[in-house]
Amino acid sequence: MQYYSYAHFSSHTGTPQPCILFFVPDGHKKELPTALKRKEIKSKASISPSVSSAATEKIVNAEDLLQKIKEVGDEIRALKNSKASKAHESMASTDIAVILTEIKAQGDKVRELKSKNIGKVYLLSSGYCKF
Repeated sequence: MQYYSYAHFSSHTGTPQPCILFFVPDGHKKELPTALKRKEIKSKASISPSVSSAATEKIVNAEDLLQKIKEVGDEIRALKNSKASKAHESMASTDIAVILTEIKAQGDKVRELKSKNIGKVYLLSSGYCKF
């Protein structure tokens, strides 16, 4: 009976088995040469964000919109508690519609800026919005 020093007895057959190892590459890409990396970094840094005139408008502060929503909600609750007429409630509903259109406009501005790949750093430094 021959014993292999690199493998244990098989638990299924009771005989020693040779150890067979397979080399499976991990699939990562090869590193780029350092000169090529520098060129890529320079090309990315040279791209400056261009902002259209529509995007340069001051973005409405989200906290102001939230405050308006809370105020209108309080007004509607007060009207419902006092059993006000439908005319008063419909006026409050139009206020809600105005706020919702402002929110949609804000979302459109954000989507427009994202489509132009303008980063958060640029937006924060220029004072267009708060995160």
